[in-house]
Amino acid sequence: MENTVPDTGAQNAAPQRRRPRRMLAFAIAGAGITGLLAGALGGAAGAFWVLETVGTPKITPAARNAVLAYDDMPEAGMRPVDIAGLRRNGTPLNPCVISFLNEQEALIGKADWQSVRFHPEFRNDDIINEVAFGRGVLGITRQNDIYIAVPKDPAQLNQLNERLFFHELAHVAQYASGLDIGDYAASAAASYANGSEPQKNFFEEEVRAKEQALLDAWYASDQRRACHPDLGEDMSRRAESERPEVQYAFFDTDKGEYVIVKHRLHVGKGFALPTNPSPRSQPPLDPQDEATGSE
Repeated sequence: MENTVPDTGAQNAAPQRRRPRRMLAFAIAGAGITGLLAGALGGAAGAFWVLETVGTPKITPAARNAVLAYDDMPEAGMRPVDIAGLRRNGTPLNPCVISFLNEQEALIGKADWQSVRFHPEFRNDDIINEVAFGRGVLGITRQNDIYIAVPKDPAQLNQLNERLFFHELAHVAQYASGLDIGDYAASAAASYANGSEPQKNFFEEEVRAKEQALLDAWYASDQRRACHPDLGEDMSRRAESERPEVQYAFFDTDKGEYVIVKHRLHVGKGFALPTNPSPRSQPPLDPQDEATGSE
């Protein structure tokens, strides 16, 4: 019989190969459970989606963009525009916003608005949130907690706006009506199976359908005037307090250091609102405003 020398290198490498395979098996099993909720087709797509995420992680670096200074946050809590200057964990809604949401229950749904809290992403370490923020998401809602990230590019700062504010609050109402994270994952997997992006699932589309109506209602509301006493008679224009100045720290990946950016939101467009509050409160725009357009 021919004498052979054992390949000790291969033997030593075997345990190292089994570990990633074991992790991969756990990922497949987890996706399969999600698939039971969404159906066989959704499960297969969910498994592929999870494996793709595990195989090619896209998580942000440790350095995060952050809000450095914002002097306009009311002591009583956040107004819609204050989403751009969020610095403190556990920031509640302003009473004027809570009044508005209760009045709009037929549109947005019912929730315990006094228990809602906003948190800046740069002050939190949650791997589930970080995976989503790493893919460019600016807001994440989990039950009554809403997490907001600063965009990666200063040119995108105006995306921290009232639309994002009401979008995330509409998710709070979904949770209050019975949504859980398993339902959301199943809907995302089913959307993927049907050829759409996971974020274009039933729950996101439901919220997007409400955004415009919520914005229109807010811009025409008495509560908006209560939140912004400096609002003029022309409710189609922003008040000075609706154009806040915020100081941000952006990490420059080329230089490997932070740069300071001062930004005043919603300027350069005649201070016009992105939507029309109501027919009776809209005088005709002057030619300069018509030329610049709306947000």
